[in-house]
Order: sequence, then C-alpha cells, then structure tokens
Amino acid sequence: MNIGIDCDDVVCDLGNAWILKYNQDYDDNLKKEDITQWDVSKFVKKECGKKVFGYFNDPTLYLNCLEMPNSLNCINILKEQGHNIFFISACMPKTMEAKYEWLINHKYIDSTKEFIAIYNKSLINVDILLDDKPETIENFPKKGVLFSQPWNQTYNLPRVNDWEEFIKFVKKYNDLLISQNQSLDTFAKWVR
Repeated sequence: MNIGIDCDDVVCDLGNAWILKYNQDYDDNLKKEDITQWDVSKFVKKECGKKVFGYFNDPTLYLNCLEMPNSLNCINILKEQGHNIFFISACMPKTMEAKYEWLINHKYIDSTKEFIAIYNKSLINVDILLDDKPETIENFPKKGVLFSQPWNQTYNLPRVNDWEEFIKFVKKYNDLLISQNQSLDTFAKWVR
C-alpha cells in the first residue's frame, strides 16, 4: 500500500518546538495540551495574536524538533511490511528545506522521492493518509486517519492515538482490502 504521512506533529514534534520559543519570547507558560483548536492565535497572549503564525515560517524551529514517540520505529516496520511511505506536508515558503533536512537527518527518508510538499493533500494518490488536521482528513478522497492531538479532539473521524495504533489500523485496512479483492475475484470467476 502507498501511505502518506504528514510531518508536523505526526512525526516531527513542531508543536512543542514553537511553543517553547513562544513562551521564551512572551514570558508565557502555554502547553501543547492547552491548544484545543486549530487556530493557535486564540491561545497565545494578545500582544502576540496573529504574529504567532510567524513561528511556522521559521526554519530554525526544526533544529529543536524532537521525533514523535515511536514514529521512526513504526515507519520502519511499515516499510519492512512492504508499504511505500511518502511524507506529505504543507510547507511555509521558508521551511520546506528545513523540514526535508529534518526528515533526512532523523533517518525518515533517503531521497526527495519520498517527500511531497503540497497544501491540497487530496490531490495525492495514496491509499491511506495520516494527518493531524481534521479538514485534511475530511477532504481526503481515500482513507484518511486523524493522528490525535489536543486541537483535533472534537472531530468524529477515524483516528489513532499513537503510532502503534496506526500499525494496527494499516493491518486491518490492508486485510479488508485483500478480503474485498478476493471476493471480487471469486465473483468474477463465477460470472464467467
């Protein structure tokens, strides 16, 4: 199967990186768990407001980003199972290269063939897409899966809470597709 995986806050902990910088800049104590909606400007101090979005265009943030727990191990398991993994990410103009370098340096990818920078992820032809943005999952034409984060808890969409759950989800979905294909093959033979 071809599997598309978002980068920020799915494999790369960008949330904690920008929050750390914001807290230093604005003498605040914001935590990732405090952000319960996609619009992060609602959770920062008024003097910051919409300026918070400038952090997302700062390539130096990726120097401090940690890996999401167990993401690399689970991605390697999926690759060993024969799945093709593509990292699909909406990039701000200044961060595309930094994000790509982060993926290379942390051993998620080997080449540009595995990295796709695009805002409208519904245009990408993968069987499953894992993302933390609810609207991306809602608009994805195939099987979209929400990676749980504090800002997406109110959405009733297929979701996983961690990487181990995602591996189980992929196995169940793959088994279902195999079962459906076998049924179609049996039907096709019966019709002949």
